[in-house]
Amino acid sequence: MTRSEARLERIAREVSFRVWFRRQRMFETMTANELEAYAVSGIWVDRPEPAFGISRFDSMDRANLIKLWKRQMAYFAGRHGTELEFYAMHGFWPEQNAFEQ
Repeated sequence: MTRSEARLERIAREVSFRVWFRRQRMFETMTANELEAYAVSGIWVDRPEPAFGISRFDSMDRANLIKLWKRQMAYFAGRHGTELEFYAMHGFWPEQNAFEQ
């Protein structure tokens, strides 16, 4: 891998992390109706970002945030759209028994 490819990969990871961070902060402040509408339609709620200090993520250090991000990326890695839809509707993966949660 060339230096420019490595730099582009690092930038892509940083962008992915920042998008995840901002979405997590938004998810925490969304109402149940907004979350349901997002789950059903996939359309993001048009609202301003929450003020700093409202989210529990605001008080976490970067190292722990990155650990959470990596854990979540690994949890959903390799899943297809139908599996993700099933998970969104039921709260567990299709291959799991509902009682294994």
